[in-house]
Amino acid sequence: MKRRDCLALGMAAVLGPAFAARAQDGARRRRVGVLLRFSESDPRSPEHLKALVGALQRLGWDVGRNLDLDVRWSGVETPLLDRYADEIVRLGPEVILCHATASVKAVLAVTRSVPIVFILVTDPVGEGFVSSLARPGAKVTGFSNAQASLGGKWLDLLKELVPGTAPVGVIHDPPVAGRLGTYYLDLVKQSAAKKGLRIVPLPLHSPAELKQSVAAFARQRNGGLIVTPGIRVARDRKLVIELAATHRLATIYGISYYADEGGLMAYGIDVDEQLRQAAGYVDQILRGASPEDLPVQEPSTLEFIVNQRTARALGVHVPSTLLLRADRVIE
Repeated sequence: MKRRDCLALGMAAVLGPAFAARAQDGARRRRVGVLLRFSESDPRSPEHLKALVGALQRLGWDVGRNLDLDVRWSGVETPLLDRYADEIVRLGPEVILCHATASVKAVLAVTRSVPIVFILVTDPVGEGFVSSLARPGAKVTGFSNAQASLGGKWLDLLKELVPGTAPVGVIHDPPVAGRLGTYYLDLVKQSAAKKGLRIVPLPLHSPAELKQSVAAFARQRNGGLIVTPGIRVARDRKLVIELAATHRLATIYGISYYADEGGLMAYGIDVDEQLRQAAGYVDQILRGASPEDLPVQEPSTLEFIVNQRTARALGVHVPSTLLLRADRVIE
């Protein structure tokens, strides 16, 4: 079975029984490319796709009736990412939705004429994608996943949970081109310097190396962890959560659903919400808006989630002040 046929079947499952009937409709279809750095086998991937398709549907775009959605999942592999970027552009989309910095770079290497809407890009100005957040100035716009205050906020929440926490390890994607992998680490370092805290970088080069580095870090007394957003961290998040539990380390994660999967605390963006917001920009561009008139948006709200089950397993008492501020508490 060809990949596009598999995708059509997947879309049918997302949209329900009405999909087949809509596919027979003769309405003119618009074409949108979607390049995601999630793995197609990731348990969260169907939910991400459902969030995007559902948002487009609410805006009047029905896959198979008036919209063709060409979705590619590259995972973390750069050669596959480059191949899919070229493949999507060759299909002739009117707009391309890109997930993460490397996806935007891959598409821009192929075309500068097709509008791009991005999500989960940490530093769009620093990467040269846009001239400014308010006025992108090109055919690229979207939704950033970063706020300058994040480094300090993660430290504050960790210290409020366990006041004696020190040093603090920071699990992050390894440094690559540009500031990828170190952006959040730098934010944490800047805040830690003001608070007199020592930071220990723990780059995720490989699962085996991370196991060793976390085990070595855990031999220090009273250590805590910050797990920053990143493609490789997302891929290996099950291992990261297991390591935090094994070594009984108080940990805060930068992506909200990590707490749903067993992480102790999370403070960060809702990925599905960014996809829904991106659907709004895709809709506007399909209806004639120019990307340069759509400002890049930073996260307006961040979710704070506490997993009480994990806290009990670790023997950590979560102060009522944190529980009262949490958007959600997992009992």
